[in-house]
Amino acid sequence: MSENKSPDALVNVLGWYSDTIECRVSPYFDERPANVEVNTLVVNHLSTIAGTFSQPFVEQLFMGNLASESSKQLKQLIGLRVSSHFFIQQDGYIVQYVPLHMRAWFAKQTMTDSSINPHDFSIGIELENIGRPFYRKEQYQSLIALTQRIMSDFPEITADHIVGFHEITSQSNATIQDNFDWTYFFEQLKKVKN
Repeated sequence: MSENKSPDALVNVLGWYSDTIECRVSPYFDERPANVEVNTLVVNHLSTIAGTFSQPFVEQLFMGNLASESSKQLKQLIGLRVSSHFFIQQDGYIVQYVPLHMRAWFAKQTMTDSSINPHDFSIGIELENIGRPFYRKEQYQSLIALTQRIMSDFPEITADHIVGFHEITSQSNATIQDNFDWTYFFEQLKKVKN
């Protein structure tokens, strides 16, 4: 679990779930285009070093402060400008890095149609997982609760507008569909909603 820090002054403005979620302000976000409706939730997985969890590396990546003396695997990530609205750790703990009314930068490449930028109309959630055969129950519970809240705040995000990262990108490493139980997720989401 990440160490709690004093919230930045920006954390209490519109677009932060600071009442229930720890918030840290990533420098990697910008304005959404005018008149673009947020209607998609994108779920992906992330670990800076495959099979390594409960480390500060994802936060350092999102905050732009990976140490220069990092391991060889991490050094290739230094300078990468990437973020996500939310990151759900292995134990289900959630950290928010970007306000919801802003664009997070969670895809280096986007759809094969270069005229479409999914950052414009989507909210991104990263689950801590690479190199494991399954996602933990705590992660599903947190994801379901968070998704329900987002859907309540953004009515255009319906169940058929919740997608895996692989559905919006041409990146070959977008593989959440391999071991994420979409059937279980949607069944539980429906139960909570009812």
